[in-house]
Amino acid sequence: PRYEDIDAHTRMLCEEVILNKSVDGKHVDRFLEFAEAVKNGPAPVADAPAAPTLTIKKSTPPQQKDALRSLKCEVTCTAEHIKPLPGAGIPDVCRLEGTID
Repeated sequence: PRYEDIDAHTRMLCEEVILNKSVDGKHVDRFLEFAEAVKNGPAPVADAPAAPTLTIKKSTPPQQKDALRSLKCEVTCTAEHIKPLPGAGIPDVCRLEGTID
């Protein structure tokens, strides 16, 4: 951010630490308290209801397989396929004829 974009309180604390001077000499302590407050955020309000806890259940391999199979969709390619000369390179598995199950 630009110098002017930093709020006045934060800018004052940073200037005191960078220039290593303040009226009472406690600029480092003030800066550390500010940093802890920013890091930890505001204290939770006691009256606010707690958010529901998210529970994640581990799925079994058959459930995972079923979920992946349910994602199938039909894909069609309208591009013109170029057939390589016989014996030229290895076959491209994406261009093989037929379906894959």
